[in-house]
Amino acid sequence: MSLPTEPSIYIAAFAAIISTIALLWNIANAILGRKAKLRVELTVIQQMAVDPVQGLGNPIPKFDITITNVGALTRNIRAPMFQFRRKKEGLADRAKRFQVIDMTAPTTYPLELRPGQQYNYKVGVQGFVQHFKGQLSTKERIRIEVQDTHNKRYHSRRMSLRAVATAMHVAVKMRE
Repeated sequence: MSLPTEPSIYIAAFAAIISTIALLWNIANAILGRKAKLRVELTVIQQMAVDPVQGLGNPIPKFDITITNVGALTRNIRAPMFQFRRKKEGLADRAKRFQVIDMTAPTTYPLELRPGQQYNYKVGVQGFVQHFKGQLSTKERIRIEVQDTHNKRYHSRRMSLRAVATAMHVAVKMRE
């Protein structure tokens, strides 16, 4: 039995293979495009008030939490939580997670995030450090956990408390 020598048969077979690959690619993109994706970032910043007469005020170190919906679907998120690696005294049932809610400007949760939308949340470092005084070392690492209304969890990268200690030190130095 000999192979066909007609070039159109080879071209048709090649086109069938390419179209099958393209179909599989489109199916994979459609499935992955519907997947929920939130990017959670945690940094420490120095926030200063500006007065037109006196200039810059004293720096206040704060945790800056940014949650971005990078998926194609709208997501509803619950309040962000801090998470330790180990359970801590001073939390209910020695928990590893806790929420910090700003009572001066409370946010109603769940919060809707449309595709591409960001939510920024700032929490003072001073109260955090005072509450856990004596339980934290600069080697400890924390991260932020955000849960959506479908109970899917998203995490930031872990941050060393050394960065928090540095921010506190800088704030004290700038006040002197």
